[in-house]
Amino acid sequence: MRCLGTKSLNELIVQLPGTGHRAPVGAVIEEFQRGGAFQKATLEFIRAMMAQMSQTTLCNRLHIAEQRLAKWLLMCHDRSPSDVLPLTQEFTALMLGSNRVSVTQSAIRLQEKGFIEYTRGRVNMVNRKGLESFACECYARIRKEYPYLGRR
Repeated sequence: MRCLGTKSLNELIVQLPGTGHRAPVGAVIEEFQRGGAFQKATLEFIRAMMAQMSQTTLCNRLHIAEQRLAKWLLMCHDRSPSDVLPLTQEFTALMLGSNRVSVTQSAIRLQEKGFIEYTRGRVNMVNRKGLESFACECYARIRKEYPYLGRR
């Protein structure tokens, strides 16, 4: 198998604080080529990411800002050990392909509905079930692609 390079084609952004792992590219390629559990897990993750990208592209075209914000907050919460997410308006706008004003207005509406508490740089998940029911159907479709995240 020919190695396509040692650098990512994309810029990587860490969305939330936490832990991560790093391995030399050669070791990853070697383990992948063995065709065992690592290869299977990698391919399953790639499939899930492709489904997420496709669904998010459609979502960004079809759904209102509040629903898109709800979906993204739920996805962040799925990957966080805390109910408090350290998210700025600027970063949230970047991740949603939106602007800060739209993010602020959407967050205020979600707060008025009692789903979140929103303060500068912090989002507290108050009513996750309510947020799930408010979010567009894209959240459920994306979520089922990541069964290993567990259930909250």
